[in-house]
Amino acid sequence: MSEPSKSRNYAEIYDPLHRSILTGNLSGIAQRDERFEYNVCGGGKFVLWPGSGLQKKNTAGKKNAGKDNRKETETSGLPHWIVASERLETARKYLRIAAQIDHRWIESLAGQLIQKTFHEPHWNSETGYVHAYEKVSLFGIVIVPKRRINYGTVDPKRARDIFIQHALVEGDFSPDCIPQKASAFFVHNQHVLEEAKQIQDKLRKTGMIKPESFRYQFYQDRLPDEVYDRRSLEKYAKEHSVQELFMTLSDICTETADSFAFPDQLQTPETKYDITYRYAPGETDDGLTVIVPQEKIRQIDPARLGWLVPGLMEQKITAMLKSLPKDIRRRIVPIPDTVKDLLGKIRFGEGDIDGQLCKELTRITGSIVVPADFNAEQLPPELRMNIRVLDETGSIAGEGRDFISLRKAHAPVKETAAVSLPETAYYEKHHREIKTQIQYLPNVDRLKLYAQGLPEFDFYRSIGLLIAARAMPASAQSGGMVPAVQEVTKIIVPLLETYHQARRAVEQNRHHPAGQEAAEHLSRLTLSGFLVSTDWNWLQHFPRYFRAVPLRMEKLRSGGEAADRQAITELNRYWQQYLACAERHEAAGIVDAELAVFRWMIEEYRVSFFAQKLGTAVKVSPQRLDKQFEKTRQ
Repeated sequence: MSEPSKSRNYAEIYDPLHRSILTGNLSGIAQRDERFEYNVCGGGKFVLWPGSGLQKKNTAGKKNAGKDNRKETETSGLPHWIVASERLETARKYLRIAAQIDHRWIESLAGQLIQKTFHEPHWNSETGYVHAYEKVSLFGIVIVPKRRINYGTVDPKRARDIFIQHALVEGDFSPDCIPQKASAFFVHNQHVLEEAKQIQDKLRKTGMIKPESFRYQFYQDRLPDEVYDRRSLEKYAKEHSVQELFMTLSDICTETADSFAFPDQLQTPETKYDITYRYAPGETDDGLTVIVPQEKIRQIDPARLGWLVPGLMEQKITAMLKSLPKDIRRRIVPIPDTVKDLLGKIRFGEGDIDGQLCKELTRITGSIVVPADFNAEQLPPELRMNIRVLDETGSIAGEGRDFISLRKAHAPVKETAAVSLPETAYYEKHHREIKTQIQYLPNVDRLKLYAQGLPEFDFYRSIGLLIAARAMPASAQSGGMVPAVQEVTKIIVPLLETYHQARRAVEQNRHHPAGQEAAEHLSRLTLSGFLVSTDWNWLQHFPRYFRAVPLRMEKLRSGGEAADRQAITELNRYWQQYLACAERHEAAGIVDAELAVFRWMIEEYRVSFFAQKLGTAVKVSPQRLDKQFEKTRQ
């Protein structure tokens, strides 16, 4: 027998030799634990025989290890998996005649002796399969502790149940990964489910969508047994029709919503705006939300938003009637019957809902009912339109239920006043003389201090332009410089003093909604160049307008918040009428004196609410305001 070649690589024969040994001695495998003991087939713990070559290899490793690494290498030389042909039990239990093996050999060599268990079956949307973890063991020794496998090949029925529940019912499925024919039913059914959710949001009811068990049973009754993952679904769809897997609304939802009563768009004469519905009490977007591009926000009539949609009219009117003062409510009970009567009389979307209701309630009660009688604060959020303003990129620029504030923030009216050229020329020609006259104003330094809060207000130039306007020969007074100075002095001194008082009152109440509204009101009165741009006849009343602000704040401290809110609601209605009309006139190049009168009548109406003792320059009431607005050019 020839001697083996010394050049032959030992590793070439090691694996096949020990695989052969392992085939005939599967019960001899042993697995090392975290220390130096080995778990053997059938149970029990053994250690390597001290004279084993594997043990000597480990001892050599310990001798070569440094002091710091000795503990770590104490068992590093011992193989994790071995096969031993002999077990010896003395005072200790030993394994003899052992060799290192690769545990990956065991599974293929053991064949039917291998035991497999499966646990944690789960759906994976990324792979499109139902997976589980497989544990492989032999004679009690775990060969593979946790290996992910396709569970459909092991238990198709259980895999099918999981696939239906998680992928199809719960919607954790990616239809883009398979052909359209196979995924069309899933996409359709998801749209039907979204439609059902929207109906529930529209009708503001819970329990309209059938439980998931109905959809689960729908697929159980129709999906073939051989379909349990993405691949099997794709294969089935190639050979069969999946039309029976398409759901209808009745399969998911117990009710439907009338498309007229709950439209998906808000129609205006100019365009349409998308409406979304959400039933989420307490959330900021609960109820209806109209989506408005920022560039079109001024095309919406605030009165139209008050109508909401036809399907919510009964709820809206009921809530509005309940917000009326008690003495009015007593005359319209029972409220459900009154609501039914009103629904038959008013016409949806025509004019202002407050105005239509007031007209009909006046008819029913026999006494005048005005919009200020409604307490808008008592209306639940879902009965007030939420407005979402989108910028040019489609991002949300602003959102809320106060349309007027949103419009002001995202599309303010360009009201900056311009000074006419003749007045400017007169001022430039006489500015030295005018400035000298201004310097003799009473307490001029204090007036300068008061004027610092006015926007873009140059003390000498702003007052000087007003003097120039009054001194010009073309003015109504046209008495020259001295009379003009005297006339302006009578106005400018109390105007600046009362403006200062109004600003202080607003600052002291800056965190209160009324204080914030008053600050906005002051800003409207004192636009850049307001001294010249405001008609002289109305400018003379500015001190009284400013005096009304502190008086309003005093009323708040004495418990007048409810009345204040009602007043603002009433004033805002007329102010919005003015803004809408002014915008139309501006676009058409119309100058309407009647509209200017209407604007200052609103100011007088404000004084009548907040500072009645100051009196008004003209008689004012809702009826007079409505009559004046009818005179404007529509």
